[in-house]
Amino acid sequence: MPSLAQIYEDHAEDCIRAAARTDDPKPRDELLHLAIKWRDDAQALRCEAMQWSLGTLRMAQIYEDHAEDYILAAARTNDTKRRDVLLDLAVQWRDEAEALRRGAARPEVALRATKPTRP
Repeated sequence: MPSLAQIYEDHAEDCIRAAARTDDPKPRDELLHLAIKWRDDAQALRCEAMQWSLGTLRMAQIYEDHAEDYILAAARTNDTKRRDVLLDLAVQWRDEAEALRRGAARPEVALRATKPTRP
């Protein structure tokens, strides 16, 4: 499982990729500024003495929260290009969350639960 610092790094990379896809300087600058903030926060976490790994379902929830943040930001903007970039990022975060949830459902656990127990 990735650490919270790695999740922040991934978020920064998404902002950088989104900035590269836009020609408008204002949204690009905002996205690059966000990437710097995410990277700074990741570095601060790495400097802590204890860095914990997150469980799969908790990570999926964090990804969903990121998607929701991007959806809200998209709803607040009048800039069509910026809205498209933010919604693309939201879809990517939701896809990641769904993939994690699918991976968290382990079929062997479900099979054990349905097998009859011996007396």
